[in-house]
Amino acid sequence: MISHRLLLLAAGVAGTAGTLPANDAADPLASPYGTDRFGNAPPASFTYAFPSAIRLGDTALGDIDSAEFAASYVESVGGGRDWHWLVGANWRRQQFDPPASAPLPDTLQAAAAAVGANWRINNRWRARVELLPGVYSDFRDVSGDDVNVPALIEGAYRFNDNLEVGVQLNVDAFRESPIVGTVGVSWRFADDWRLALWIPRPQIEYTIDDQWAAFVGASFGGGSYRVADDFGKDAGRADLGGEVVDFQEVRVGAGVRYIALERLAIELAGGWMIDRRFHFHERDVLVNGDGAPYIQFSLGAVW
Repeated sequence: MISHRLLLLAAGVAGTAGTLPANDAADPLASPYGTDRFGNAPPASFTYAFPSAIRLGDTALGDIDSAEFAASYVESVGGGRDWHWLVGANWRRQQFDPPASAPLPDTLQAAAAAVGANWRINNRWRARVELLPGVYSDFRDVSGDDVNVPALIEGAYRFNDNLEVGVQLNVDAFRESPIVGTVGVSWRFADDWRLALWIPRPQIEYTIDDQWAAFVGASFGGGSYRVADDFGKDAGRADLGGEVVDFQEVRVGAGVRYIALERLAIELAGGWMIDRRFHFHERDVLVNGDGAPYIQFSLGAVW
């Protein structure tokens, strides 16, 4: 099982979350982490999914647990009245304790810059583009082959003060499906209720008071990473060396958010991880996992 010392690391990582564009309290659709953000994903989070069985086809491999650390810092610079540049950094680490017989990495990690732009095209349309050039690897023998430039393109149209509909386009050359598109919705359908259906954390939220909110929804974790050239030898799968693995976790659950010291949002959530998988798509090797409970702790600045 993953060491409890990683929980301490999670707290330190969460503390590195940067400031985001100012939140407009008068905007009924605003994310708590800034009006220019799409959805409610916080800048820093730690997620732990408890052990569950994994299989390669019909072959049982044992149990595995996982810990995901994520932190980002995005700052607005320059630009004009209706647009501005985005610069910052993004870090994500997946930590596992796989059985010795499983052809699985114990670490997957992304260290990337964040560059892009936000546009307020008019009072109806807005758009956001983010590029994340960096290293996506198990960090065993980093080379130019581990460099990737995923991109996120988002756009939305506001019908009125309480309803906004948009699209999200995620581009990742490492992934089996390089382009994935989703539809997003922000809808304030009652005074204290807001629907925010945006990847990676679609959810419905209830505002209890100025400090407390409760939410129910899903969260998506994972990414695509290239493993080391000598990966898989100990498990008898040397053919997986140097390949890309698509890792995915899908979780459903509920949680609460508390605003402390007026500017610090603290979130605690938990539920059930319904899907865990590792897919070496170039070799058609799929390792599936059973469901398991998970807990999630998040931090973010509210400005």
